[in-house]
Amino acid sequence: MIINDIFINVNEFVPNDNVKDVTIIITHGIAEYSKYYEYAAKFFQNKGFNVLTYDLRGHGKSFGKRGYVDSYKDFLSDLNELILYAKKKTKKVFLVGHSLGGVITNTYAAKYGNVDGVIISAAPSDFYKSLRKIRFLPYNLLMKNKKIFTNFYDKRLTTVNNYEKDILDLDYYYLKLPAEVMIRGMRVLKKNFKNYRVPLLVIHSKKDPIVSYDNSQNTYNKAATKDKEIILYENSYHNLFNDIEKDLILNDILNWVNKRIWKII
Repeated sequence: MIINDIFINVNEFVPNDNVKDVTIIITHGIAEYSKYYEYAAKFFQNKGFNVLTYDLRGHGKSFGKRGYVDSYKDFLSDLNELILYAKKKTKKVFLVGHSLGGVITNTYAAKYGNVDGVIISAAPSDFYKSLRKIRFLPYNLLMKNKKIFTNFYDKRLTTVNNYEKDILDLDYYYLKLPAEVMIRGMRVLKKNFKNYRVPLLVIHSKKDPIVSYDNSQNTYNKAATKDKEIILYENSYHNLFNDIEKDLILNDILNWVNKRIWKII
């Protein structure tokens, strides 16, 4: 799909039975791509939801410099175009965002709020520890080309270590990418928590060794919406959608969304 003059890889899972007039859009985390959310997409498809997964620009099959983004606003604009596309097909739209994708989704929801609900998974809600030292520096100039190498076999990602890395996973990303989202985007999110009015479900594992669940508690506490819920899990690590509690998590999300399909907020 051409979005904002660039090819963005979008996968659409159209339901055949028990069709609900709802689209769920899933935004993945840094360095990975939509492949890791196919299980979740098919789960919701089988429950009657239209589902869109996509690769962030610079990730997966999408075009753009690999592991790089000019501005966090590009991610928000891409997501907005997907929402507009989804609204042409279904009456309601819900967003799911994991980790970096959760920050993108949260920032979008807090600033624009033109969706029917948001599910945020294991996402930072404040300046990430490793980036705090550079947030007052001109990182665009000083560290623009600095690369951060990835490890998809990091034992902190899942308890089951079941990743099958392929050529579409990023071997590295540029520091500018997380800095744009976790610094510039985070400033927008923190400023707009008071405007966060859409229904919100926050999910996290208490054992997450990469992003502390305190971040999700902070999101829950600061979001202005009155329709909000937080669910903390006991046995998973960071990547909830690929860990041992994934079926429980998907059913919790399903129940939460179903309750809000007909609810007037």
